[in-house]
Amino acid sequence: MVEKKLIYMDNAATTAPDSRVVEAMLAYMTSAYGNPSSRYSIGYEAKNLINSVRVTAAKLIGAQPEEIYFTANGTEADNIALQSLKLTGKRHLIVSAIEHPAVLNTARQLEKEGFLLSCLKADKNGIIQPEALEAAITPDTGLVSVMFANNEIGSIQPIKKLSEIAHRFGSLFHTDAVQAFGQLRINVSDLGIDYLSASAHKIYGPKGVGLLYARRNVPVKAISYGGGQEYDLRPGTENTAAIAGFGRAIELAAEEMQIRAVNEQKLSVHICNRILREISGVRLNGPEIIDNDFSKRLPGNMNFSFEGVRGISLALRLDMEKICVSTGSACSAGNDRPSHVLSAIGLSDAEANSSIRITIGKNNSPEEADYLVDKIKEIAEEIRQLNNYRI
Repeated sequence: MVEKKLIYMDNAATTAPDSRVVEAMLAYMTSAYGNPSSRYSIGYEAKNLINSVRVTAAKLIGAQPEEIYFTANGTEADNIALQSLKLTGKRHLIVSAIEHPAVLNTARQLEKEGFLLSCLKADKNGIIQPEALEAAITPDTGLVSVMFANNEIGSIQPIKKLSEIAHRFGSLFHTDAVQAFGQLRINVSDLGIDYLSASAHKIYGPKGVGLLYARRNVPVKAISYGGGQEYDLRPGTENTAAIAGFGRAIELAAEEMQIRAVNEQKLSVHICNRILREISGVRLNGPEIIDNDFSKRLPGNMNFSFEGVRGISLALRLDMEKICVSTGSACSAGNDRPSHVLSAIGLSDAEANSSIRITIGKNNSPEEADYLVDKIKEIAEEIRQLNNYRI
């Protein structure tokens, strides 16, 4: 019996490390293993590597190297950015209702500490309209945080318009760009971004390393204390090998971004067309894909609700076929509550719980896309028949 090949379509949760990334990391796990703070050759070699990746990361988003701080992950970068509100002298924080838990839970903690918190509603497509920010912002708003692109439904936010409003009121602007960094063209100066969070493992890099961009002269609050690493912001011995991998992943993203986007768009259109045409009682959540327009949606991100089918049941059955999809954010796995993102765009609990997320990446093929749709058709029909559900 020939074992089925794994079909991985949950790239918003994590990506498979590129072999070129792994290769770039090896030297810093074997021969060049020195502590970057040590004053001898292999220590200097590690420190030089870290500084070179700082340059690489800055170049990708139009920043300066000294504005890049390496963190353990995107969550830590989000925490530092939001905690920096404490240094602004203002008491009001604005976030969107569809943020990742790393932002939402940090915001709620700040609220417990006495800060005022406002959550911006999204429209039915998961877009935060500038008018919503205009209505919520005040002269006491120290920070506005709106993610660049949503991890569950792929909606891309009007970042430049939102940051312009924030700055008009004297507020700083943060964006969680974990899903967008290395996937979309970003220039922090053109877009008016003061803080930006990113993570390596979303762009075929290693887990355990992320970054925070903080524009020069904005306040940045340390949330842990120790040695003087990362300009005293993020103390602790740097994960040199992971940073090396992050650097290589960034280089590859810069080189291959357009090719990846075109491939992901083609596969997304094909999957969407087949699912919506061939399976009854299905809706695509988030921005529509009309005439192959991905200006408002990440190219590889799709979220579908299947009437009469629990999303978790469909995902588990697909897993038995060695197909990996999810029912939402990986960071909320094990939580039986409906997705806060799907609820925020107006879905009922039943609709939200009938949803799966398919996020394709550079390693997926048209053959895999067709096999996925064939299996979804088959399994969804079986589940509906088992539950005596007719459409």
